Amino acid sequence: MAGGMLADAVVALNVILSRLYWKNSKLPVPHIYDKVRAPTTAERRGYRKLPGNEESWRNDLGVLPGVSFAVEGKTHPYEQTWRKPSITIIAEEASSIKGASNQVLPTAKAIVSCRIVPDQEPEEVFEQIKAVLTKDPPWGVQVSVKPHGSVKWWMTDPQGPAFEAALKSLKQGYGVKAVPIGCGGSIGFVGPLAELFGGAPALLLGIEDPKTNAHAPNESLHAGDFRCLTSSLAHLFENIGALPDGKVK
Repeated sequence: MAGGMLADAVVALNVILSRLYWKNSKLPVPHIYDKVRAPTTAERRGYRKLPGNEESWRNDLGVLPGVSFAVEGKTHPYEQTWRKPSITIIAEEASSIKGASNQVLPTAKAIVSCRIVPDQEPEEVFEQIKAVLTKDPPWGVQVSVKPHGSVKWWMTDPQGPAFEAALKSLKQGYGVKAVPIGCGGSIGFVGPLAELFGGAPALLLGIEDPKTNAHAPNESLHAGDFRCLTSSLAHLFENIGALPDGKVK
């Protein structure tokens, strides 16, 4: 009765979301990089020393042949994941394919996720993205953008006796040298918890292999990794306990 006459909410939503497509450049969101802290020369040098190459990343992440990575220019993948802001559409909803009928859908929704990096402010990033999503909507449709929750970035310098004890413990537990790395994930309580304990160093041990699929429906942990981690933690408590009084920081 009205196909082609009514504005299609799903088409409008996807036209709006396509504004976030960055190809292999910077995110097309004005001012989103204004406060982004650039990695130091030493940090970038450290990225290049870590293991990993395109073939192994493509295999571990299940990237199909012919599909390229979306990194910004020649940015190292570790820097892209650990120190660059990113935008991902993690959910989109209009109608169920299984129960679909031949009609023009009046509404459509999506959840947009953004990585917050040093020294961005979540509230400012929200307003920057909102401005892009609400400007000049197709057919003049109504666009509502609401915050879904956020956590502030957190970063630490893995130097000092406590971190030295941790690296030693992991070497004892796994039999190979451990290296500090970054992570693009969100663990919102770490920063506030460290502050609550007077700036105590936070040791995060992200023990997983490429097939772990963290937080996915088929998440798993290799039994061998679990045993090595348990051993490492026992060594960690012993090594930290052996530090001179007041020398943990």
